[in-house]
Amino acid sequence: MARTYNTSQVFVASDDNEALQQLKSLPDLNVMYLALDRSILDSHWYVEDRIRHGLLDAAIAGESAISDLFVLASCDYFVGTFSSHFGALAYELMAADKGYLPPYISLDLAWAPRH
Repeated sequence: MARTYNTSQVFVASDDNEALQQLKSLPDLNVMYLALDRSILDSHWYVEDRIRHGLLDAAIAGESAISDLFVLASCDYFVGTFSSHFGALAYELMAADKGYLPPYISLDLAWAPRH
């Protein structure tokens, strides 16, 4: 996508720290991300279950999610998953802000309006 749209900046919002590190190692790509402790998201448990069991602070989880969501919504292109409600919401907020469907690459499903 960077070549197609001649961009050299990407914003990464991922719970996968390894993916972030791989992207940061690519030449000619300015990788931006919020300086959040992503290790809090590294679990096979759902976030809401970890909060319910006292394993994760709800305020920290919520603030990091909202921060990522608002930055994603201001981007011009989207690469991510639409099976994730988070990814779909970020894309839909991008579209609402711009007034059109921005270019995207889905890593799993095609985008479709949710009912």
